[in-house]
Amino acid sequence: MIHVYEQVVAEEPKYNPVWYRVWGGYIHRDRVQSVKLDYNLPMTSLPEGTKVLAEVTVPWVPVWRYTKFSNWTELGFRLYSESVHWVTAIEDGPDVPWYKGPWYRIFDELIGYPYDVPAYGLREIPADELTPISPETPWESKHVEVNLTTQSLMAYESEMLFFKPTFHPACPAL
Repeated sequence: MIHVYEQVVAEEPKYNPVWYRVWGGYIHRDRVQSVKLDYNLPMTSLPEGTKVLAEVTVPWVPVWRYTKFSNWTELGFRLYSESVHWVTAIEDGPDVPWYKGPWYRIFDELIGYPYDVPAYGLREIPADELTPISPETPWESKHVEVNLTTQSLMAYESEMLFFKPTFHPACPAL
């Protein structure tokens, strides 16, 4: 992680002129991802058999797994900022000196087994953030266009542009 002191716009090249001043020099913005550092109060309970969507709100959280054979082991990957995961349980995690709170159990269907992450780094996504913006419009009339060349996204309803996010390249701290 690096701290950005200011955004600098170069005169040349014209196609991608934004740089960030950092300790020791400058870095081009195409090599930088802006992240948040929002710690969260853990959920206190999760009804048996249910799951909740949660978003990572810190730069990354470590991933641990418990097995009868090796006890708690830190796995070789992390969950990164703004990624979304299904929390299936709240439980005690490994005995580590840097965190004594609850851990969230996550099942990742891609790797095929559950693992745990510290709860401070994930926020529960409330149901109102998951409901359709305009439920009266049939889903067949909605579509999203993603352009990887221009790094843009546009959402349409009945062929009319409904949403186009604006991205702010300036970031006070990363």
